[in-house]
Amino acid sequence: MAFKERKRKKRKLTRIEHLLHYLALRVVVVLLHTRTVEENLELASFLGRCLWRYYERGRTRATDNLRASYPDKSDDWIERVGMRSFEQIVMLTVDILYTPRIVRRSNWKDYADFKNIERVKWMLAEKRGMIMATAHYGNFEIIGYMLGLFGFDIYSVARPLDNPYVNSYLYGVRERMGQRIIDKKGA
Repeated sequence: MAFKERKRKKRKLTRIEHLLHYLALRVVVVLLHTRTVEENLELASFLGRCLWRYYERGRTRATDNLRASYPDKSDDWIERVGMRSFEQIVMLTVDILYTPRIVRRSNWKDYADFKNIERVKWMLAEKRGMIMATAHYGNFEIIGYMLGLFGFDIYSVARPLDNPYVNSYLYGVRERMGQRIIDKKGA
């Protein structure tokens, strides 16, 4: 039986540190809005590769999980898929921050492509209750945003972030078009 390292207890950040992280996020958002979507996603992809290279703990966790899930895959495949997943998570973050600025009812088809959505649309229009479970695949965040944009009552469950200022800002971005967020803790 393998010995597992004990998780190190993370130091709680101070209020000032939380505020500084929040201000840094807001500066990043302003900078994002000076560039095109394509430029931002290219930068996000680069940052994801940097994260893969320098965030050893996350890279180790990702490769361990991929090896456990795909024991027949080569090390090269594990490396490519792991790095691409890091690129994707940074790109998703950019999408979340950029979507409210550019996606409207008049142009949503330029940014989203839904398959088999008709039945869901009619069930929502009939005010029938529905639970939708989505995978964390691609830009899964856009589903709640788009349904809220078109006036459907949509509630999403999310884990609150550790930084209360960043959490409040991101919940505001998510809820801007009518989607309501329910905290996973105590939901």
